[in-house]
Amino acid sequence: MSKVLIVANNSFSSLSNNGKTYEAIFSDFNKADLGQIFFSENESPDLDYCNNYFKITDKDVLINTLTLSGKKGGEINKQNYISNENQLAYSKKKIVSVLFKFLQKRADSLVQLRDLLWSLNFWKTNKLKLWLREYNPQIIFFVAGDMEFPHTVAKWISNELKIPLVIYFTDDYVLNPQPRNFLDKNRKERALNFYKDTIAKSSKLYTIGELMANEYENYFGKSFNFIMNSVNVNPLINYVDDKSDKVIIISYFGGLHLNRWKMISRLGSILNNRAKINVYTIEKPSNDILSAFERASVNYCGPVTGENLKCRIIESDVLLHVESDDQYNRSLTKLSVSTKIPEYLMSGRVILGFGPVEVASMRILSDNDIGYVISSSLNDFEISQSISKIFDFEQRKDLGIKGYDFAVANFSKDVISKKFRKEIEALVLDAK
Repeated sequence: MSKVLIVANNSFSSLSNNGKTYEAIFSDFNKADLGQIFFSENESPDLDYCNNYFKITDKDVLINTLTLSGKKGGEINKQNYISNENQLAYSKKKIVSVLFKFLQKRADSLVQLRDLLWSLNFWKTNKLKLWLREYNPQIIFFVAGDMEFPHTVAKWISNELKIPLVIYFTDDYVLNPQPRNFLDKNRKERALNFYKDTIAKSSKLYTIGELMANEYENYFGKSFNFIMNSVNVNPLINYVDDKSDKVIIISYFGGLHLNRWKMISRLGSILNNRAKINVYTIEKPSNDILSAFERASVNYCGPVTGENLKCRIIESDVLLHVESDDQYNRSLTKLSVSTKIPEYLMSGRVILGFGPVEVASMRILSDNDIGYVISSSLNDFEISQSISKIFDFEQRKDLGIKGYDFAVANFSKDVISKKFRKEIEALVLDAK
């Protein structure tokens, strides 16, 4: 089997959305055939899934640059992970952390400075070169974003080892996002330039959804495939028979960023206690968000993972997905399909989508008639009227079954991962 090097900001994870998606995609690969380079400071890599990581962060590169050394950044595995955490805790006591935190808080406005730091090549350490030689990958799977330095790293490794480069786009940063200011405009223009270069040097191109694949294919003039998050196929667990006096439970699982919390609050206010909205999120919301939830009768329930997450999903009557309808955020999410959609559909519980109807996560529900979608452009009275359909038990049950059947046909982890592995192995064979 081909040995793959995954280059991404986030590591494999059984908890985070991005990490779970990577694990689903590579689930047909042997553990020994997976290695990963990741850049995020606050990651807990899944060492049960993959035991061959190389972590190098902004802080590592900053320290290497200031000390003119290559000491920071290194291999992570089960044997050294605990000591690695201890080293991280120790490094936070150093003065350089003050500078790092200052830059980190201003990351969005200092994009070019961040890329400049990496362009000095103090990430290109002997430890990294040794790790690459020892792992000896045959192909690179690069999860691309709008920072240039990961593109630089992935292309350098591809050229250095003479191995194919495969790209995966999960978010759109270059076609639809509406710049808010000069910095946004400059960032988008720069990203478009290095996107074109990376795409030209790639052997195969993937996106997270069909809508993105079509738009990118039309714009860049190259063939794009799409590969969404996939899930295990489980037996359908039917809804429990409805009772007329039962309070409908609407559950939201996921992040509150990109103003998603505002959409949940608005929906709670419109429902006015006709149903119970429970919100489960890993990061604790700010006091302002918690106050808004309280005013809207939305219940913040904290984080939930593993078997408890599965139980909360099954206990729900409706699973809520929202996207912000402000101009900037709707432009960011237009082509991105939420990784939660396949998980929700496989549960057999009906999905309620609330937000701009043109974004990809809403389109997949409405285009295939596998969930409720309510436009946030309607006024509150119209939304209140439209949402009444969720109280029809038989309709919820029927749509839940239809969504489950769609997920089985389109998001089976076993089917998708096997197909993906064959495509990767074919690229490796062609490169020999």
